[in-house]
Amino acid sequence: MKRVWAYYRVSTKSQVLHHDTTLQQKACLNYIFNFRDWELKREIEELAVSGYSVKLENRKGINRIFLGAKQKEFDVLLVFMLDRIGRKEEEMKYLFDALQEKGIEIWSVTEGMVSYFSEREAEYYLQCSKEVEKTSQRVKRRFAQLNEEGTFTGGSPAFGYQIIKLDGKSELAIYPKEAEVVKKIFHLAANNQFGCSKISQELNQDGICTRNGKQWIYSTINSILRNPIYIGHPAYNKCSNLLGKHKRSEWKLQPKKDKLVIVNNDVFFKTQELMDKRNPYENHSSVTIRNNFLLSDLIYCGYCDKKLKAENNRNRPKKINEKSFDTKVYRRYVCDHAKNKHEIHDQRDFGADKHEEVIISLLIEVMNEGTFSVDEKKIKQERESCLCEIDKIKHELKQLYSSYFQLRYENQLQKLAKLEKESLEFNKKLFLKEAALIELMTAERSIELLLKELSHWNRNYVACSEKAKKEMLGRIINKVILKKGNCEVIMKDYVAQPLKISHQIKK
Repeated sequence: MKRVWAYYRVSTKSQVLHHDTTLQQKACLNYIFNFRDWELKREIEELAVSGYSVKLENRKGINRIFLGAKQKEFDVLLVFMLDRIGRKEEEMKYLFDALQEKGIEIWSVTEGMVSYFSEREAEYYLQCSKEVEKTSQRVKRRFAQLNEEGTFTGGSPAFGYQIIKLDGKSELAIYPKEAEVVKKIFHLAANNQFGCSKISQELNQDGICTRNGKQWIYSTINSILRNPIYIGHPAYNKCSNLLGKHKRSEWKLQPKKDKLVIVNNDVFFKTQELMDKRNPYENHSSVTIRNNFLLSDLIYCGYCDKKLKAENNRNRPKKINEKSFDTKVYRRYVCDHAKNKHEIHDQRDFGADKHEEVIISLLIEVMNEGTFSVDEKKIKQERESCLCEIDKIKHELKQLYSSYFQLRYENQLQKLAKLEKESLEFNKKLFLKEAALIELMTAERSIELLLKELSHWNRNYVACSEKAKKEMLGRIINKVILKKGNCEVIMKDYVAQPLKISHQIKK
């Protein structure tokens, strides 16, 4: 019997809502029913994942197929249409060659068996790519035309506005209740010269909520103060799929619409000037290189248990004898939760240099004492337990598929829909359990490396690169918790001694 894996994919959320994967599933199951020497083993689905813009290596379903082929878990990969696998010629050639090298047959319900990546397949995927590009260009050109004409192009309206129907068309209009809040925000920024954090604090204290009934945060206030729609110019070209968010200098503005004006030009541009003075280095905080922070993935706030954000900051440039001098760039870990919502934290900013030095010194001291030890048994037990659960799910899947095809053989079609839904749920559970197993296997690998490092840990740490240092710390530390004057280092579950280290930090 040939073991079959079926793969389903849809590109958008609307396709998920319209049950497009259900249609693919029914077609594939019907197809399998006609092959008496085929046995369905599992189904993999990817929802709202583009086969064109998302790279092959970033698709979890495809990665699982590669792993399954490597481990010889199946013999046939079945899809509804070949473009469900992907739409880029070079990626598809790589995938086809990799699977067929492992002896995997690739079948499509509509195209049949693909023996090898021939000129026909190359032309098929080339046409797919061209169609995607053409559609993308048509949509972009049309949106550009609509924006240049000042037409509303959809999406959620900015705070202070609502969507109304006018002559059967959707239009933006001022929402008076929210517009008053917008005016207050700009008044606090321009006249009181409050920063975004202070404005969010004022609004929260006054009991004024966002549209979703939540508290105001720094980034929301910043977005409002920077948005030219409030002077009647809706902005577009703010972001792209490839480049992400664009700089404000790259934004484009629709023609002015007086009916959308909430604040006057003087207030708006005074606000921009004040904000620019506070932040002379455009986007400096958003380009923080996290690799420069040893604890960026491990460090947490001791007051709210939120992960601290790694930031590069610099003071404003100083002028001495009419000459400008840049001040020092300094690194810090910041609790965004406290910064945005202003909960009572005794300290929300922690100097990275100081706290990293303290924590590394503590670890080196522990290693020098020779009391550090690792328990390998716990992870092995968890891995064995996870493997048992995976085997159980696979067994249940096998029984479910057997029942499904038996009902199909008996022509009891009305009972199939329930089993089709259950099979997808079982496959989701299996996917999650396998992901947990990979984490446990990664932990086992970390233990192996850690045991090799222990005898010369301090020497190895001092001599290695910044990237290797982060990896060494990640093999020992589960999380670092910071409070004012105190730090606590919680070790990984497999570290038997010490479980944690606490230390008082002097000013």
